[in-house]
Amino acid sequence: MDASPHNQAIPAGEAYATDLLRRQRELDGNGVPRHEVERVTERTLLRDVFDGGFVDRAVLQPVVLGDLFVLGFSPLEWHAEMAGWMPGRFVLSGELDPGGGQPGARGLGPRVRRFDLRGLTLCERHRPRGWQRLDDPWLRRTLARCAAAGADAST
Repeated sequence: MDASPHNQAIPAGEAYATDLLRRQRELDGNGVPRHEVERVTERTLLRDVFDGGFVDRAVLQPVVLGDLFVLGFSPLEWHAEMAGWMPGRFVLSGELDPGGGQPGARGLGPRVRRFDLRGLTLCERHRPRGWQRLDDPWLRRTLARCAAAGADAST
C-alpha cells in the first residue's frame, strides 16, 4: 500500500492519505508514525499481520484508485511479490473495473492464471460513480472465464 506523497496524483490523494492516518490512529491509538501508515512495507505488513500469532494466511486485495495515486494504492504486482517471498502465507485476489467495459477486462483470464488469483472483486479504478449492473452479458462472460481460470468473483 502506497499513499505516500510521491504517489499522490492530485490533492484528493493527500486528503485520502490524511483520512487513512486519522482512521488508523482511531483504531490503534498508539500514534503510529505517518510514514508507516502512508506506505506499508514488506516488514510492516509481516509484522502487523503475522507477528501476533493469530493469523496463518492473509488475503491480499489490490486497490488501484488510479485517480488518486500515480502507481496505484495497492497494486497486484506488489502483492504477487509479497506472496513469492512467503509461499503459502498469502492468497491473492484480483480486481475487475466494470466501468472500463469490455476493453478493461481484456487479459483478465491470463492474469488470473499467471498470479494464481483465487478471488476477484469488482472495484472501479476511479472512485465509484454508482451501481454497476451485474447482468450485462460481457460482464457475465468475463466472470465466467475468470471462474474457469480459478478465480471466483465477489462484490
